[in-house]
Formats: sequence, C-alpha cells, structure tokens
Amino acid sequence: TLENHRPVGLANLAPDRHGALELALLVADRWRRRGIGTALLRHAMAEPGNASLPVQAAVQTHNTAVLGLLHSLPVPPRLADSVPGEYYFELRPAVAAGTPAPIGPLSAAG
Repeated sequence: TLENHRPVGLANLAPDRHGALELALLVADRWRRRGIGTALLRHAMAEPGNASLPVQAAVQTHNTAVLGLLHSLPVPPRLADSVPGEYYFELRPAVAAGTPAPIGPLSAAG
C-alpha cells in the first residue's frame, strides 16, 4: 500500500530456527485502523510458502490495535507465553484460509 510512492504498511514473516515464522507488522500512524494491517497479515500468511507454517507474534500488552487485529482473525491466536508487558501468540496456518485481501495503492484521504 502506497502514499506518494512510499509504503504505508509492511508485513514481514521471517523464519526462525525452529521452523516457525516470526511476524513483524508496521502501519504508518495516519493509516492505522483502516484494515491495512489485517490485509497485510492475511496476504503474507496466504503466500504459498507461508500458508502451512506456524506464525509467532510478540505484542506489547498495551497495543490494543494489534490485539484486536489478532482476535478478529477467523482462527483466534493461541497465547503461547507472556512476560510483564508482552504477550507471545501463535497464529495457526488456518488463518490464511480463503482468498487473501488485495494489496495495492490507496489514495490519500483528505
């Protein structure tokens, strides 16, 4: 997703040493709460090489937007662990079931 030829969001799934994927998700402040993070996550997880692998995500306990995003997925994440200030979730591959959300340029809002 682009604004003035610059990305407004990024999803990265990087393999860890245990065969799972670690999720990094970033959406520019003024573009948050528009479904971009959800679309990026679903698209990344639906890629053929990623669709069968477990995905792990570390989320700060105060990050209500990402917590809401994870709990809105068709298959809720599993809380794998927690430490003060941070949750560790496992997202199951079934989250990617169905058609990935389209990714493309968005026009800047007013």
